[in-house]
Amino acid sequence: MAASWTCMFLCTLIHVCFGGKSSAQVSEIISSLDDDIIHELEQRLFVRLLERMEREERIACLKTIYLLEKNRLLENRLLDVEIRLALAEEKLGRLDDSVFETSNSVADGVFQDKNQTVLSTIDDGIINRTKKQNVPIRRITASGGSSNHVAFSAQLSTDTLELGLHHMIPFDVAITNEGGAFDTTLSVFTCPVNGIYTFMCAQTSLRNDYIQLEIVINGNSVAEMYAAGATSGSGHGYDQGFNSVIRRCNTGDRVWVRVHNHDGTALNRYGSSFSGFLNWIL
Repeated sequence: MAASWTCMFLCTLIHVCFGGKSSAQVSEIISSLDDDIIHELEQRLFVRLLERMEREERIACLKTIYLLEKNRLLENRLLDVEIRLALAEEKLGRLDDSVFETSNSVADGVFQDKNQTVLSTIDDGIINRTKKQNVPIRRITASGGSSNHVAFSAQLSTDTLELGLHHMIPFDVAITNEGGAFDTTLSVFTCPVNGIYTFMCAQTSLRNDYIQLEIVINGNSVAEMYAAGATSGSGHGYDQGFNSVIRRCNTGDRVWVRVHNHDGTALNRYGSSFSGFLNWIL
């Protein structure tokens, strides 16, 4: 049923069309009309009202109607744009996830290929050397026996200054690198086989300074060292720290030395070293 103001207009229109009818008779006439007829009567009544208005009033009324319709269309367009934007953001999120997964897959594949190449190179080198020396090739086992030799020891070529949070210590001089698993460019040892390994690190602080380092495997700290030279008295002002750890590692695990948090900014090259070796293969 139309709103109350519509009923009032209809009553007015019916009184005009059917003069002399009582209120009860008018209500009965309205209740007998269907919605289409009511809508038609509303339009006619609106036209009659416009005809009775002054020209300026009609223009103002039509402008109001035009602005309301325009505002409705703009709201619909804005809603459509918001829906499209939400769909685009969802597609972009799925695309970012896909790119991230693809990048990880590619990186993992490259890293595994590099590890396999290193392992194959080590095995080929050992086999070739043993063949030339007529030495029987024997593999290490968990129960003991001979082993493929894997060991390294690296030092610093110069004092290391301006170290920061978790900075890697650049051990760039390999004194021993049996098996070739230590990279002097990256200062990282990559485990060539599954096994039990021993890692050691010695550090020397600068004069009247301190430094704290840590051995890490795949970014996880496994051992810490601390050295602090005396700042007063008749001492020489230097100090050395040392630590070692025995750990089970898997093929491809990476081991290096870095600054523990922000503890110290410099390292003396004398008396500082990073070493490790394979105990046995698992």
